[in-house]
Amino acid sequence: MKNKTFKVEGMTCTACANSIQRTLGKLDSVKEANVNFATEKLTIAFDDEEISQEEIFEKVEKLGFELKEEIDLKEVTIPIAGMTCSACSNAVQRALNKLDGVEEAFVNFATEKAVVKYNSDKIRISNLKAAIEKAGYKPLELEIEDIGEEKLDPRERESKVLWIKFIIATIFTIPLFYISMGHMMGAPIPEIINPDINPMNFALTQMFLTIPTMLVGYKFYTVGFRTLFKGSPNMDS
Repeated sequence: MKNKTFKVEGMTCTACANSIQRTLGKLDSVKEANVNFATEKLTIAFDDEEISQEEIFEKVEKLGFELKEEIDLKEVTIPIAGMTCSACSNAVQRALNKLDGVEEAFVNFATEKAVVKYNSDKIRISNLKAAIEKAGYKPLELEIEDIGEEKLDPRERESKVLWIKFIIATIFTIPLFYISMGHMMGAPIPEIINPDINPMNFALTQMFLTIPTMLVGYKFYTVGFRTLFKGSPNMDS
């Protein structure tokens, strides 16, 4: 036995509601049918092995009315990390609104959050997060996890990570700049990495100093190129 609620369109009076209720109530496979004219809803209990939902729709259509399935819309707010400009929020918003089952999605760059109204029968929160990741950004947990005595909001956590990456990149970039450009300005360079004496060591040293800088800045390559190829370039591009 299946219980369903449908919206009824086309009713103009209680007589309309009564006619639908009588017609459906006469069916052997329908245990109970109740039509509320005020709310324009049909609540029905039926044996789905003997009669299908489509057949019920057809019975009502023959009376001159139309049934529509009630959609249980839910709303969720998802914090997002990695957005650097309004183009980022627009890209995420477009990606979410393209999903089947999403009624409406709005992404606020200032608050770094996406507010999504969706049909839980068609799509899950994990699908929403996957779409955000595919767009090149990081969906965060809906609730901030406990990290001991203090709690960091997503923005503070991301700023802390970026600051650490900046320090690491600076540590390797300063000697890289000195080695690659210093000899052009007459700055002294150790003989072991002097380009005129040991060009191979000179090149290898720069390569080893460049690799860590590229690793901490991987987001510029992964997110930047991805958004560029999708036609939605942002600050990372």
